[in-house]
Amino acid sequence: MAMSAEDTMSSRSPQRIPLVRILIGTMAAIVAATVVNVIVFSIGDAAGAFPDDFRFTAPGGGETSMGVGNVIFSTALYLALGGIVLAIVNRLSSRPVRTFVYVAAAVCVLSFIQPFTLEDAPGDMIAFLLLMHLLAAVIGVWVMIKVATS
Repeated sequence: MAMSAEDTMSSRSPQRIPLVRILIGTMAAIVAATVVNVIVFSIGDAAGAFPDDFRFTAPGGGETSMGVGNVIFSTALYLALGGIVLAIVNRLSSRPVRTFVYVAAAVCVLSFIQPFTLEDAPGDMIAFLLLMHLLAAVIGVWVMIKVATS
């Protein structure tokens, strides 16, 4: 059975991504996913999915309402953590991209729990938050890998 060039290369040595490429990919992913999430949030907010009187306890304590600042901060924070995970996986795995995609998919699925923990959240808010989690993960991971490996 003939092996492809990719199989031959991966069987010889691990395909490591330079750390600077991971950093650039992470920054690009943060920008792309944040822009998309801000647009989706704005659509949801205009549709009334994020009522001004809805308050929740923010990480670190204190009550706040859902705003664009929360969206920007959360998207950037979790994708920055994703970049750190990619750097760790890159160091430990012989197939870092594939391993990272599996880890990111699992984390994305787990992130779907969070919107349901918001006490008394309207259903349309939960739907928009789930969509934003999915878009941030898919766009963020795709951009991060595309830029880091190019």
